[in-house]
Amino acid sequence: MGFIAAILKAITAAFSVWQQERAIRNSPEMVKNKLDIAKQEATDAVRNAEAVLADPNATTKEHADALRKLREAAS
Repeated sequence: MGFIAAILKAITAAFSVWQQERAIRNSPEMVKNKLDIAKQEATDAVRNAEAVLADPNATTKEHADALRKLREAAS
């Protein structure tokens, strides 16, 4: 019984991926908009982190948080 459930889960997952691929193919502007939003968020994170790192009054915790955000934005 568990084997059949695993097969059904795999089939539904494959169908879900296929639907997402079709949505991307049919509406590339949606993907472009999401990519532009992600780029802007990464740019904002880098600018904010650079501002914290340039601040001589920032605490070590703030510096650590800024470095973490820089690593996240780079990935």
